[in-house]
Amino acid sequence: MGTGQVGREAAASLAIGALLGYVAYRLGREARDRLIGEATDPEVSGRIRALLEAQPEIDSVEAPRGGSRILNAPP
Repeated sequence: MGTGQVGREAAASLAIGALLGYVAYRLGREARDRLIGEATDPEVSGRIRALLEAQPEIDSVEAPRGGSRILNAPP
């Protein structure tokens, strides 16, 4: 024990665990929202398409399934 006060150390450990759990929840939710169903900005999508079409090794650039979505959730 660092301080010799068991109650305070236990409370600090629980607070740190709760904070880490909250951060993990928020990061997971943000990642899920970005992967499932969030539409891309049309300007960014157009710039990406132009960049890809300018590459000589790429034959064609097709629209992703589901239109301008990053990734669609399964039905």
